[in-house]
Amino acid sequence: MKNISLTYVTSTMNKLPYLKVSLTKLIENKNPDEEILVADGGSTDGTGEYLEELFNQGKIDGYISEKDYGESHALNKLFLKAQGQLITLVTDDDAFDYPTIQKCKKFMLDNCEIDLLGTNGAKKNQSYNSKIIMMDYTNDYNTWKNTHRPFMFCGLGIMMRRSSLPILGFWGIGFARADAEYSLRITNGKANIAWYSGPSFVNISNPQSISRTQRQKVWNETVRLNKFYLDKKNYYPKFLVNLRAKLRKIRDELFPKPINLKAHEWDNTFYDCMKWLREENDNDQFCFIKK
Repeated sequence: MKNISLTYVTSTMNKLPYLKVSLTKLIENKNPDEEILVADGGSTDGTGEYLEELFNQGKIDGYISEKDYGESHALNKLFLKAQGQLITLVTDDDAFDYPTIQKCKKFMLDNCEIDLLGTNGAKKNQSYNSKIIMMDYTNDYNTWKNTHRPFMFCGLGIMMRRSSLPILGFWGIGFARADAEYSLRITNGKANIAWYSGPSFVNISNPQSISRTQRQKVWNETVRLNKFYLDKKNYYPKFLVNLRAKLRKIRDELFPKPINLKAHEWDNTFYDCMKWLREENDNDQFCFIKK
């Protein structure tokens, strides 16, 4: 049996135009000692047939196409199916820097005591043509390293050790913002976590993003999680929170954004983010931090 060093896991649901772009780039960057696993939640847009074709061509190593309970459930199934020493997430609608992922892979293989490696990243709102904004968690990580204070971070940049799953646990299927709950839970536990100060991903917000389609649920979860793990109150008055929600609803009704973006629009955004990641990481100014 081939020794697999890294498993890429992707979950998807009715996002075929996005998936074709992101999965093609992942396949191009896959090494012989790596595998790609995809979980489709029972899409009706041809995703299942597309994955079957890729599997038959040997371009992906396995897929599941069946109804599930959302992204967390899909990822948990893939964690159990993975054969790699390491597991990393590649979403169907975000951009990733594969040279940085390889750099993180080498670090994890060289430091077997580390259960999970987190990285910085960036975010971009595709619909409003916004700038790419850095998401830097380095200070939060250093505080955690010194005080063990839990902190919340984006799950797109994590690389976990498969043998550490009993310590890390699975993703909570009851949460819309599952990475928020997961990151707080593992930084509150016994896991040995390291950090890479460079960006490995760009989170591209689009009309089908959970942060857009389940905005109020995500907000409510964040308030509860902050209170539970950090004893941190919601400092925004309730009337202001409700007002912001109503204004967003009015904006979305007056200026609706198309669900199915044109292929060339998505391609342009995706490759702009890939280019930005390469330019940032080519500076070689980033480092690994561990306890």
